[in-house]
Amino acid sequence: MTDRDEELGRALRDLPAPPHREGFHAELRARLEDEVASRRTAKRRAWRPRLVPALAGATALAATIVLVLALLPGRVDRGIVNEPAQAAQVVERARAALAGVRSLRATLVVRQRLNEQEPLTTDRLRVALTDRGDLRVLGSAQDGDFYYSARDAREVQLELPYAPGSFVTRGVAPGAPDGLIGDRRLGLQAAAITRALAAARTGTVREETVDGRAAYVLRADIPVNKLGYSGDRLEVVVDRQTGFPLSVRETLQGRLVQGFELDDLRLNPSLPASAFAPDYPADATVVDEGFRTVPFSAAQARVGYTPIAPRALPAGFGRSVTRVATTTPSPTGNEALNPPSRDVVSTAYRRGLDTVIVSTRRTGADPDAWADPIASGEGNLVEPERVRINGGALRGATANLVLDPRVEPHVYVVTDELVVTITGPLTREELLAATASLG
Repeated sequence: MTDRDEELGRALRDLPAPPHREGFHAELRARLEDEVASRRTAKRRAWRPRLVPALAGATALAATIVLVLALLPGRVDRGIVNEPAQAAQVVERARAALAGVRSLRATLVVRQRLNEQEPLTTDRLRVALTDRGDLRVLGSAQDGDFYYSARDAREVQLELPYAPGSFVTRGVAPGAPDGLIGDRRLGLQAAAITRALAAARTGTVREETVDGRAAYVLRADIPVNKLGYSGDRLEVVVDRQTGFPLSVRETLQGRLVQGFELDDLRLNPSLPASAFAPDYPADATVVDEGFRTVPFSAAQARVGYTPIAPRALPAGFGRSVTRVATTTPSPTGNEALNPPSRDVVSTAYRRGLDTVIVSTRRTGADPDAWADPIASGEGNLVEPERVRINGGALRGATANLVLDPRVEPHVYVVTDELVVTITGPLTREELLAATASLG
């Protein structure tokens, strides 16, 4: 090596390193995870040559799992087990933590791949939500900027990549099964975290370490989507001290399918209702779903039957808003194949960022024409548990109970007169108790 080489080397080492591009660390972590998964797969194939290959991808997007409230996203160190814990107890702690949050603002980092051959993509979305039910998701190149105003019962999408660039939905229901509140691609309903927790409740739990902090790690096997690319394993990391979920990961044979974490998290910031009700251009496409806000006591005069309400919801849930629609243009269920909805009463009960929706609608002439009003997504073959109702206004009817990681926990009941749904972050026992208390 010459003196000139040494001088050049010193000069290069003294140069300041340029900053990494946005999303660099998330992409690097994804590549490292893929490399580890590939090596594990190669080792398995060395002694197991008949291993079934991973499912081929489809054009449909895999169903999204969760909006993660992440305090310290990072690497998980495996195998450190100190004291046993029951999955249900850990889930209850996470639910209690969510119940105490009034508002949230953060950058949501989403990593996902559309099929097995595609690389992971990374999106950074600016999200905000409140215990009123408001939601805002900004910065999506595919879906533009999304706003839902609980006060105005209105959804607005701006900066869409196709003409006319803006879309407005008025008179929306407060939640499922009517319409879709939340970013169309990510499905960021406030209660979506319970999809993952409901699955993890029946899985295994261990105490491990996440970046030096004690955490509970809940793992559960999940069914693979029959038509699309999705995972076979779910992992939920919950901070042991605070009870907050740290991360959610969906993997297929150890390879990341999608993952979520939050940067720049702020809990309980001031978010006025006006922050979720933007102005929109005059050439925006505008549709009306037909729902109008009324006092619960006034709903009967609008729909012609006596609405029913649960007397047994978990502590902390209170009635927030009731909306009615004599007709609504959006059918319910997978592929929107259910009969038209008539005389719908939809009531939201809120506790922190969690929401329970109770809805009723007329059955019509053919009760057998109704399938599950809560769409589980194409390819997700969900079989409900059927339970006889032993109390309340629906005594003797059959409740169809659905607990699946890709759809919000819910019950639906079809009688000769009404189709009833209860949807939200409730356990099996809580859903059945709420159904038996309807009156």
